[in-house]
Amino acid sequence: MAHERAAHDLAVGRVQHLEHAEFLEMFEVPLIPARIEWTVTDEFTRRYGRLRGRSHRAVGAALTAFISDLAVASPSAPPKGRPGLQLRPLAPDIAERGAWSLSWSSEGRATFVLEWTRSASGHVANVTWLAIGPHGAPDRKRWRGNA
Repeated sequence: MAHERAAHDLAVGRVQHLEHAEFLEMFEVPLIPARIEWTVTDEFTRRYGRLRGRSHRAVGAALTAFISDLAVASPSAPPKGRPGLQLRPLAPDIAERGAWSLSWSSEGRATFVLEWTRSASGHVANVTWLAIGPHGAPDRKRWRGNA
């Protein structure tokens, strides 16, 4: 259900484009130099706003590690995850882009689309955050197209 709402947000333009520093500040992540452009769907923002306490801190730690890995990644060498941070393709055919899942615990994951663009000074990662929260079998089945 969350991914359907996120897909709808993308389709109707209910997204917020953020500069790298704005994204880091919004999600309370320390400044990590990187060539990344961020977009968040309204669904992601709503779900992030519902997180409290330990869950909120866990997201910050997961995003810090993910951004550190993404900062040194490229189209030919995408981020791979690390102990305690699982990164895997979710459904590469969604919206003709690569959809990914970032999991940091049995209760926490975020889904996003990662695209690479080329600029005069190299590749830029374009990350669109779709949803965040606990793992959910119904969402996973729908996202993979099995429901």
